[in-house]
Amino acid sequence: MEGKGKKEQIVEAAMSLILKNGYSHTSVEDITNSIGIAKGSFYTYFKSKNLLLRTIIEEQIKSSLEQQEKQLSEGKDFDEILLKNIVSRVKFLKKDLKRQLVLINLARNVDVLGKDVRDLMVKIETINHNFIKRLLNRYNSQLKLQEAEIDQYSQIINSIIRGFKMTNIFFDDNGEDNFFIKDIAEAEKRINHESFDEGINFIYKSILKMLK
Repeated sequence: MEGKGKKEQIVEAAMSLILKNGYSHTSVEDITNSIGIAKGSFYTYFKSKNLLLRTIIEEQIKSSLEQQEKQLSEGKDFDEILLKNIVSRVKFLKKDLKRQLVLINLARNVDVLGKDVRDLMVKIETINHNFIKRLLNRYNSQLKLQEAEIDQYSQIINSIIRGFKMTNIFFDDNGEDNFFIKDIAEAEKRINHESFDEGINFIYKSILKMLK
């Protein structure tokens, strides 16, 4: 973690340990020991492990909102913006992939998370849903959807993209417990496989066919 500030080192270490051991089995002491800092240093930046988790999720929310605004401002038409949004939600850069793996695996421990953290996780899906809804409204003069159907279409499209991401990147169909993968290299391998781009193109064309 050379070159990173102490706060960033703590976050990186926490994510690595959460993936390795699970959230419930990762203590503040585990995090600080892994990067060789005093336990008190953790509390300089985070009042609790829960607050650290909030920071990770809030960073994802910030990243999603920034990408969405960029897509809307730079996209030339509905088709282009939709494709950009699908790609941004499923084809992660390495720096974002660890955070995504952590968020997916937190779903296994949702019962031990604080309500504030659970609410933030729900907020991510709400943001994605609202973006699709905003996009449909923006281009509805072309799409000619019934106003009452726009929210339903938004839910369906969001579910298609989320389902593709879960099935093709994160779901561990070889695991004994059939849960989610934790290995970044495995996730990268799946994303970089040629069939992944074919899958993106398939759901993209399927959504366009449904709308047009």
